[in-house]
Amino acid sequence: MTARSGQAAPGVSKIQVRHLETFLAIVGAGTLTAAADRLYKTQGAISHDLKALEDILGVTVIDRSGQRIELTPAGAALLPHAQELIARIHAAEGAMQRIRHGDRTIVRIGAVPSLAQQAVPYVAGFRREQHDFLFKLVTGDARGLGDALFAGELDLVLAETDPRDGIKSSALDSEEFRVVLSERDPLAASPRLSIAQLAERDFVGLGRDVATPAVTQRFFSSVDRYPDPAVEVTEFWLMIELIRAGGSFCLLPVSAVERADGVVAVPPDPPLERQVAISYSTRRILPRGVVAFHDYLLGRWTR
Repeated sequence: MTARSGQAAPGVSKIQVRHLETFLAIVGAGTLTAAADRLYKTQGAISHDLKALEDILGVTVIDRSGQRIELTPAGAALLPHAQELIARIHAAEGAMQRIRHGDRTIVRIGAVPSLAQQAVPYVAGFRREQHDFLFKLVTGDARGLGDALFAGELDLVLAETDPRDGIKSSALDSEEFRVVLSERDPLAASPRLSIAQLAERDFVGLGRDVATPAVTQRFFSSVDRYPDPAVEVTEFWLMIELIRAGGSFCLLPVSAVERADGVVAVPPDPPLERQVAISYSTRRILPRGVVAFHDYLLGRWTR
């Protein structure tokens, strides 16, 4: 354990919530730059918060010597405490929100962009039956949503199955992926497309700091490397716009392209699919409205 100078006097804690949130964001995002994007802060502000936390604790919690950050032994020991504290704070905020809104439960749902639109009819249908619940629906990458779920910032997440301890995922559906091309592309009439047919073409993909879908990685596994995208974006709809404008190809779930004009969705060879799941944290007691909507999705989601 590396000691640091400037720590607070014994028995006096100057740790602030933002220090712990920054620490958790760095751990979840993997780099200070990605953590800054996630918290909508500058990298300088992230570095300042991390240094302040380490000065207060008197130990180094993050090893920044490599390309990606690593937890020190002190950081590994701090992690579960930080997660529990932030989860408790968000639970308290949720309780105050319920009081402010007449004790109505606020169901906080996170969804990857391609599933958010599919979730809307279920939210509307549930509210027609249960008027005393309020909803907050946000989108993000699967990794970030999982971190928010773990931290208590979200109640439910719609994404691929999250394998982490402390998160329970229940399968809702499986969804196939497609190779997306401009309708003017010579390969648009192909019945199927393999990586060999696309290997020399430019690829439009999600930025590495956002998250690379695991299913996309599987498509490129036969050539042993994930290519550097010619264009990186953060939203699926931007990928479609780029392909429509003459970009080469991208990989998207069927639900993201089924109503898109100007592009063609061709099945990949071999087939690719993802498992769609609804996840929640087992580290907290879920409000009844969250449980009710979770069960509603399990019973109603179209398979």
